[in-house]
Amino acid sequence: MRKGLLLIIIASIFINPVSGLQEENGEEKHICIFYFYENEDFSFISELEKEFPFVDIVELDVEKNYSIYLDMVELYNASENLPIIFIGNEWYVLDENETDCKIMMKNIINEFETYGNVPCPYYDEEYLFPKPVCILEFYNFNNKTDNETISRFNEIITENITYVNINKFDISLEEDERIFYQLCNQFNATIKLPAVFIGEKPFSLNEENLNDVANNAVFLKKVGVNCAETDYEKNICIVFFYDPLCKECVKAKKEIEYLKIKYPLNVTEYNILTKEGINQLF
Repeated sequence: MRKGLLLIIIASIFINPVSGLQEENGEEKHICIFYFYENEDFSFISELEKEFPFVDIVELDVEKNYSIYLDMVELYNASENLPIIFIGNEWYVLDENETDCKIMMKNIINEFETYGNVPCPYYDEEYLFPKPVCILEFYNFNNKTDNETISRFNEIITENITYVNINKFDISLEEDERIFYQLCNQFNATIKLPAVFIGEKPFSLNEENLNDVANNAVFLKKVGVNCAETDYEKNICIVFFYDPLCKECVKAKKEIEYLKIKYPLNVTEYNILTKEGINQLF
């Protein structure tokens, strides 16, 4: 029996992350929902799509889409009960009563309409959700008051947001200070330190506005937001060589997908059963 090959090369590099809130990308409003069911689906699904023309409900028979279903249950740490829907960073087990279920889904759609565009959780063989709320924090690491303010802010964030990506910058360092002023110029922002960028939104941070600023981040917890674009963003680069027939490799591939939710990973994959994969490996 052939043994599977699993090789991961990790390094730190600097790249540009995609930036901006989903509703600000200029695209037409569109909300995608993944709906998993077994046996029979609900008859009102088509009615909802007519009532909400900007909503696309992707109906997925679990028996035919079992692998994706299991992946999403694991990624979202969701219940295995059916029927279940996945939208943005959220999942909901639906009531078996059609009337109650229809009301529930209407309420969910109305809530997510506030965010504008919510892509499908899975597209082109890639899981787009869950997606963290990205926060860039700029403060003096050696300043006691700054540290206390940031610490209290992060307590609120971690208690209220499941998926969050916090990046800290020490403005006492010349390079980190340069990044701060670059972002201020980029977004025409005049803010005092300590400061945070929630996506592309800049905020000064102090004891008086701590909760208000945190609420801006908490509002985005259902859909996440990308980091503000900088020319100096530290990421973890992973070059992953795998054999698709190797169970350990397939398991590791899923683990990497999960880690991409929590950490700024830049992953390149090579199948070693292909010519390209072999050439890159050797």
